[in-house]
Amino acid sequence: MTTVPFGRDGDLDGGDEFDCAPPPPGLAVRYHRGWRAFAIWCAATERRALPGAPLTLLEFLAEHPGAVATQAGRITAVNAAHRAAGLPAPGRAEALRQALDDDRAQRAARIRAVVDAILPQIPRWGWPAGLAGRRNAALLTLAGTGLPRAAIAALTVGDVIDGEPVGDREVIHLGTAPWATLTSSDDPDRCPVTALRGWLDVRGALQRYSGHALLAHVLENHTLPTIPLHTVDPGQPLFVLLDRHGYAPTPHTDTPGTPPTLPALSVDSVRAVITRHLSGQPVRYRIRPRPATATDPALAPESEPVVEIELSNDYYERGAAARRRDAELLADVNDRLDAVLAQMDDWLTRTDALINDTIGGHAP
Repeated sequence: MTTVPFGRDGDLDGGDEFDCAPPPPGLAVRYHRGWRAFAIWCAATERRALPGAPLTLLEFLAEHPGAVATQAGRITAVNAAHRAAGLPAPGRAEALRQALDDDRAQRAARIRAVVDAILPQIPRWGWPAGLAGRRNAALLTLAGTGLPRAAIAALTVGDVIDGEPVGDREVIHLGTAPWATLTSSDDPDRCPVTALRGWLDVRGALQRYSGHALLAHVLENHTLPTIPLHTVDPGQPLFVLLDRHGYAPTPHTDTPGTPPTLPALSVDSVRAVITRHLSGQPVRYRIRPRPATATDPALAPESEPVVEIELSNDYYERGAAARRRDAELLADVNDRLDAVLAQMDDWLTRTDALINDTIGGHAP
């Protein structure tokens, strides 16, 4: 690889002999020197400067070491040039940040170790445990990359991009820069790609009218179909809010003509889910009991035993005697009701007479 050295002024020696990418229109003058240094190096090493890949920027910094402030200034200049051109900033990539910050890299490594221990314990099937478990497993996997919680909450469906496989390893990029990259592993219980795809397999169904009913059925019966993610609007949030029963709010829109949107999981909720798992607090995943079916012999109802009732010899005699006794007690009920009605009529007659006397006595 061709190494282009810096001069004493912080620029590149012999830079004029390279046909480098010019500064984008609107780039502040204070970033021109840093951008020109990166652009000349890219031209000399046959790299693409705009848009530049995070790995390209990382190689540039590795070949031209400097103080932390110097490297930060170079990254800021390259990021500013990309923003001026309307492109994602490569300096936001988490791998680049960790390569330049040992503490950040060590912290991410510790989180990944804890996540690897937790993932096999998170349910992927059952309702609603399977749905919540798949979402939380994906959240923990992204936390293991070192992505900030705010960046995780801001991800959209369109930010998930399939990368070129590395050998037999599957690759998924997050963001066009990309901000983070997931590579599959041989352990399916701890594979980051498997964890993220587990959520992507159910994310598309949440946009459908009867999606929750479909997911409840297939997660209980371990028959999850492949629902293409490209059917979901790329601007939809990747992680959405779910209640304790596994239901997401109804998609809605406040702007006519725009597709309905599911409410995104807030930064505080993302932080709470990740923190609770990483801190070792017990997370209860509710699993609804699977209803019995006629075709399931293990769950078929058992026949109830027949209980024979033996009647005593005087059963009918005692019943007839009770009916005679009741008939004798009720024999004079009609006469008593007639007496009560007659007395009520007498009271009404007296009341009317009293009212007429009173009114007549005060008449003018």
